Amino acid sequence: MLEKFNISQRQPIIGVEEIIPSTPGVLTVAIAGCSSSGKTTLALLLSEIFSSLSTKRGSTDDDSPLDLEKENLDGSQTTIPSTTPFTTTIHQDDFFIQKALCPFVAFNSTNNDKKFIKDSLNGMDEKDIYSYFCTGAEEKGNVRIIGPNTDCMEAVDFGELLRRVQAAKINGSDPEKNAKSKKHADKRKLVERYSGVIAAMRKRVEERLASTSVDYINGWVFVEGFLLLSKSMPSDDRSLAFDELEEGICAEIKRQRQLQPKVDEELMREMERIREERAPSNEALMQEFDVKLFLPTSKEVARHRRLSRFPYVDSPAGGRLPGQMWKSEGYFEEVVWKGYENSFDWLLKDTGKGNVNGVFVRSTLDDTVENTVEWAIDIILEALIARGEN
Repeated sequence: MLEKFNISQRQPIIGVEEIIPSTPGVLTVAIAGCSSSGKTTLALLLSEIFSSLSTKRGSTDDDSPLDLEKENLDGSQTTIPSTTPFTTTIHQDDFFIQKALCPFVAFNSTNNDKKFIKDSLNGMDEKDIYSYFCTGAEEKGNVRIIGPNTDCMEAVDFGELLRRVQAAKINGSDPEKNAKSKKHADKRKLVERYSGVIAAMRKRVEERLASTSVDYINGWVFVEGFLLLSKSMPSDDRSLAFDELEEGICAEIKRQRQLQPKVDEELMREMERIREERAPSNEALMQEFDVKLFLPTSKEVARHRRLSRFPYVDSPAGGRLPGQMWKSEGYFEEVVWKGYENSFDWLLKDTGKGNVNGVFVRSTLDDTVENTVEWAIDIILEALIARGEN
């Protein structure tokens, strides 16, 4: 039986026409790129760097919402600025729908997948959501796989993602700050590893802002995800089309879904809500970002980084269990990378221009963490200074 969604009371989404491009006191930064391009690392480091920043405004300027008014002996008022802004990091990966409810996709295994495929056929952990059939000589171990596409727009609840971003900007923090995320657990390790970079960038930010006039910044919201800034691509793109046999397999899987107990009717209503909100929510989400950053990467580096990470290494050394085909090399080759190229071709073809229709594209492929952080800091500072001048 499919697991039910935990449906709670939701705040209404603020539409595109209702959004103020730059929410006073809060700067929101979007970070996009292929899987394993360094988005999460950059977001967490930027959050740490700006968490200690306090931008102060003169007494003649408008007060921050968190400023306190102190009455002097002569009856005049003195503004005491808040000393530390809030920082929030939001991860698109936290808004995936269940894999069993994602659109289907067909892909081939690779030679490097041979052992994993064999183990999967012998004891599949996710056998209910994947189908397998041979495509060549048995000794070659070639297998065609049909399963959920978790790397498309339909796999993400953009309505909830938009609500989280809007709530963070309005309420001053992540509305679900108690939610546990492994990414936040990893932040401590990143801070230790890149302590020198953090210290140097904090000094750079403070020195730069000390010599100019900027708006009071009350908070920073960093949002990262591999589908942010991508153009909307239907999951049934021709590059992922099924043949007649595969269409039959998909039809059978859908038929089996329909045989689920009626207790799942609430889940189906939730899925309808997600579908209806997807396009308007994604459009509105783009209007929430003050700064948009894109990290291009090469296929070779993205593949190596992805398949070297703990979740993609075979158990017991790592977290990959038999049957988790979305962690296979074949899935990366034919689903992840193809989806990346199709969704971001409008940015990839102009790599090197720096700014493409409001998106800042890193001019180098596969750059170091240090260089990427410095590049992002400079762009954010320019945006902050420009915002203060308007």
